[in-house]
Amino acid sequence: MLQSFFRCVDIPCVVIHGISKGVTYDVGDVMSREKHCNSWNAVYVENTWRLVHCHWASRSARGYYSGNWVTVDCPEFRFNDVEGESRSYIVSSLINDYYFFTDPAIFIHKCFPFDERWQLLSKKLTKEEFETCPFLQPAFFALNLGLVDEKLSCVLYTREKFVLRIRMPLGAVDRLRFSYNLYRLRNSWDEGEYDYPSLERFTLHYCVRDIAFFEVRFPPLSNGDYKLQIFCSDDQICLPSEWICDFRIVCEKGMDVSVPLPVVPQIGWGRNPELAKHGITAVSHTDGYYSLDNDSLVFEFVFPAEAESHAELLKHKCSRSEYADYVTVERDGVNVCVKAEAPCSGEFALQIFCQQGGGLGYVNVMNYLLKRSVFAEVGEKYEGLLCLI
Repeated sequence: MLQSFFRCVDIPCVVIHGISKGVTYDVGDVMSREKHCNSWNAVYVENTWRLVHCHWASRSARGYYSGNWVTVDCPEFRFNDVEGESRSYIVSSLINDYYFFTDPAIFIHKCFPFDERWQLLSKKLTKEEFETCPFLQPAFFALNLGLVDEKLSCVLYTREKFVLRIRMPLGAVDRLRFSYNLYRLRNSWDEGEYDYPSLERFTLHYCVRDIAFFEVRFPPLSNGDYKLQIFCSDDQICLPSEWICDFRIVCEKGMDVSVPLPVVPQIGWGRNPELAKHGITAVSHTDGYYSLDNDSLVFEFVFPAEAESHAELLKHKCSRSEYADYVTVERDGVNVCVKAEAPCSGEFALQIFCQQGGGLGYVNVMNYLLKRSVFAEVGEKYEGLLCLI
């Protein structure tokens, strides 16, 4: 249809046949003509050929769900899911102009023509290179994101722990909001039993400067195939879909010993919208992960004059009062200083709370994951905690 339209106005247009990473594709698939065949157009305008996929431009997908995966961690979207189920792909009728006159270097991430000339690239990709290149979505490029490791494949093999790093544009660091889904591949030999262990306390996302980290720690006996699906939004950009990428993670061996995260905060780790919502500014520390190996850290904030502040230091399997002596809150007008120290090695969660004037309770507005990898000196203050190390 598009070809006929352009030819009616004497604009050269051709139909290109190939394979594509559409709704029948699952990240890491070996692709075939029978299952992944597709077609799109090239239009000759302004003395150059431009690529158009009018079918994909007329709708937007928020993810492809083949039914082969079961959710093992879905922190922000769990309320939309039925426990243990994978949905069919979800589309909206929003126009996605990414697929009009798309840069060939970006278009090749989704569509591979049978005739390599229609890649419109000086350096042509092979089918094998197309199959293994990262499964990146339009929003990834619209938000000007980048992979720290540009040589990553869409299928990644790991042992014990996996870390994905995404670089953010410096001017947008404070606006970008990430979330993710983690799925595990259903094994055919499970005979209908899909009650896989949750990895909720072994998966985390945090930012350090302009790098967004997605970390999956695989506990014992958790080896298998996983899919990490990531979303991102920008307060200043309206996107048809916030889905930015999928990666398939093949865990060949889990950790021999693993300790779950201290908590799983609903607002995540580091900078988040709750700060601005309550009129709070994080002055000194905005990232989500810090080391306590150099003794204590002091976190500085500016709170509204009428708001109360509170902080708690937590460790896995310990009560909220266990480490009350190792976090202090000092206030001078609107300036709030929170000092945290760790009496032993391990990971700690420092949670910052706010109570607005007249409010009924405290609201969690900031979380830090703190790690001490060396033992603290044993003193009178720490003697009662040695049994917890």
